[in-house]
Amino acid sequence: MSQRQKQRTNENRARRLGTGEGIARKKPRKSGTPGWVWIVVGALVVAVIGLGGALILRSHNGSSSGSGSFWPNAPLPAVVTERNSTQKLDFISTTTWPVNLTNIKEAAQALGLPNQSDSIEHYHVHLDIWVDGHKVEVPPNMGLTPSWFSPLHTHEYSNVPNNLSRGVIHIEADKKGFVALLGQVFFMWGVRFDNNCMGGNCGGVKIWVNGKPVTAGPELKLHPHNEVAVVVGTPPKNFTPPKSFQFAPGE
Repeated sequence: MSQRQKQRTNENRARRLGTGEGIARKKPRKSGTPGWVWIVVGALVVAVIGLGGALILRSHNGSSSGSGSFWPNAPLPAVVTERNSTQKLDFISTTTWPVNLTNIKEAAQALGLPNQSDSIEHYHVHLDIWVDGHKVEVPPNMGLTPSWFSPLHTHEYSNVPNNLSRGVIHIEADKKGFVALLGQVFFMWGVRFDNNCMGGNCGGVKIWVNGKPVTAGPELKLHPHNEVAVVVGTPPKNFTPPKSFQFAPGE
């Protein structure tokens, strides 16, 4: 082949192939959503589901219907503990803990207590307390505010002959079959109460019901006409727990 023919052949090849770009085709890019996007979306879905479940549980536990209470199945919520007195009685300046009405409705709701009603579930128990050998009065008007009544409360004692209502706890709930716990009474009062302390007085807590010792502590279930005696620290000399209480007629 002559030199001129080779030149023409090369020129024809160059015209057919051009510069060579595109001879080896590039692999097409994959379409669709990158994998990292799905990871982020999945994490967000899990977080939203978890938050929704927590809000539902919180709403259930904070209900005032008497179901799903935080306590005794879980630690006491802050709205309860923050209003409970840890004052130690010295029996010189004070002989009992005053009633605390601050945030009492919110505390009752946090504990899952029902609303107050004297026509659905209504009964009474009597509470006697001794702390370090001294008798401690259960104060009147516990759990009563001008606009709201706790289902666990006391009334004014002076209106009853012979003070027969002194220390009587009224359980009045809008839930049939509701059974109050001893700890709930103290929490409505606004006093710390556990197996070792009442308020700021510690040294062990002992409880009797109708003269018989019990070990239930703050979770003690209260039933109609129970006589509950609580001793913190050293009991009085020759102490004998009372076996009964004379309730006023109709109580």
